[in-house]
Amino acid sequence: MNKKKIIQPANDANSAALTIFSSPSPRRWRIRLLIIALICSAAFIFKALVAVNLTSLWNDELSTVEKSFQPSLSFLIDYLRTDVHPPFYYVILWLAGKIFGETVIVLRSFSWVAYVVGCAAISAAAWSYQKSSVASICALLLSCSIPFTVSYSVEGKAYAFLFALISTALVFRLRVIQNKPNSSYLYVLTSAAVGLTHYYGLGLLIAQTLTDGIRKKSAFFLVVA
Repeated sequence: MNKKKIIQPANDANSAALTIFSSPSPRRWRIRLLIIALICSAAFIFKALVAVNLTSLWNDELSTVEKSFQPSLSFLIDYLRTDVHPPFYYVILWLAGKIFGETVIVLRSFSWVAYVVGCAAISAAAWSYQKSSVASICALLLSCSIPFTVSYSVEGKAYAFLFALISTALVFRLRVIQNKPNSSYLYVLTSAAVGLTHYYGLGLLIAQTLTDGIRKKSAFFLVVA
């Protein structure tokens, strides 16, 4: 009895094997995309750092210098009594000036550090909410690249600092919702800092507290009530 052998052409077999091993798996593609996202985030962060001392101070930044770089804390408090803005940002900036020097680089680097902290906090909040490295890195890239954070990352104003505090408060708020220990106190302290930094932050805090109270998810609201 004759047995027939089915012989596959060698070229077709080799090409099929090459296709299988050369095409990246979905996991490899995800890793590559995440690496690209991290590189882009780092590029935005270091681009902002390079721009710290590229331009001269403009009117609002000069106003910040006049308010913050006072000879003593008592002079600063007396000066801020006539100012309509909350004092926390100016006090922290005054302290940074006394430690590192009252220079343009210190003024704008303070905003850059706040920008980096805010982006890292947004990434941490995404991780806390989703428990996903993809969500965390994507949140980092978005927070680093949106026009608001980029424009204020090297500006001597309170907005980058406000962004950092709000982002940190968001992390603690999620921990409160998840019933993590000691999160309520940290949320209260961070939220107080937000309210003492800018009226925008105070308005956001009030709106968020009311929302959390309605949903009955925030221990902070229960303590206040």
